[in-house]
Amino acid sequence: MFKDIIRQNSAVEILKAAITNNRCASSYLFTGTEGVGKKLAALSFAQVLNCSDSFGSDACGKCVSCRKIAHGNHPEVQVIVPQKKSISIDQIRSVQKDSFFRPLEARRKIYIIDKAETMTQEAMNCFLKILEEPPRQVIFILITSNILGLLETIVSRCQIIKFNNLPRDIISGFLKEKHGLVEDDASLVASLSGGSIGLALNYWNYGVVENRQDMVKLLDEVSRGNISVLFREAEALSKNKDDIQMVLNLLLSLYRDMLLAKFTAQSKDEEMKDKLLINTELYSSLPEKVEAYSTGKLKDALNVILTTKGLLSKNVNAQLALETMFLKLVEIYGNQPVV
Repeated sequence: MFKDIIRQNSAVEILKAAITNNRCASSYLFTGTEGVGKKLAALSFAQVLNCSDSFGSDACGKCVSCRKIAHGNHPEVQVIVPQKKSISIDQIRSVQKDSFFRPLEARRKIYIIDKAETMTQEAMNCFLKILEEPPRQVIFILITSNILGLLETIVSRCQIIKFNNLPRDIISGFLKEKHGLVEDDASLVASLSGGSIGLALNYWNYGVVENRQDMVKLLDEVSRGNISVLFREAEALSKNKDDIQMVLNLLLSLYRDMLLAKFTAQSKDEEMKDKLLINTELYSSLPEKVEAYSTGKLKDALNVILTTKGLLSKNVNAQLALETMFLKLVEIYGNQPVV
């Protein structure tokens, strides 16, 4: 339901106005960072359009249609997701075929294409043909965090609705109210989330508070040039690929804060430090770690981690990429590797 969407007022008002004025587009493109409410908005839009007890511009959330959509088993509201990292032409052909049948249990058929940028080239070309002559009583909603990954001809045929990153204090408040996090934990997770509630919840479920201490220890191993320990960590991480990006983001946050510590060491503005730093409670221990690094070295370390993140998003050997990253971080620190 629209009332459950957090701080996306502009996007929600556009959708509400379309419903109120009975001027819904045949295709929408919801774009924005992963985990800011795009999919929830798409499902809420589908609920309102097909709600049997709707009053005004939001769904009731209680009728059979609303409950079926919420539970993912409404036959006229389909969510298409990547299979093996991409959306295939067979999936889109199935949508194409099904879309020409009239809805039996709803006023509108809704197709939500999640992670639309993962459509193969053939799938995009097939989907483009659907958009060129969209069936009546059908609405397509594409969801993407990378609009550049879509064909321009697809983008041009959709009404684009942008979803914003959420402020840190909003995410922190949500985590405290809805998930019972204490202030310090909520602040850390919100700072790491990049404005995404979805990512914030992923960090919390991962155990970011406990695992951050492991990253601090990893920095110490880098400073010692302890290659055997670092390579063991690379091997362990490579076996749990779902966590790699979160681990690297944690590592990035520590090097980022060390760089900020360089620039804010002489400042007495504690409020400014709290706003800028991610790992605020570790600030007092950062100066001794920072001493061994020049500003240039810290920037180099950040670039090494960012490059590794990019490589790992492609089909590369994860263990080799991580081992190379650790070797470069040891080299940047200035120690000779110790096996």
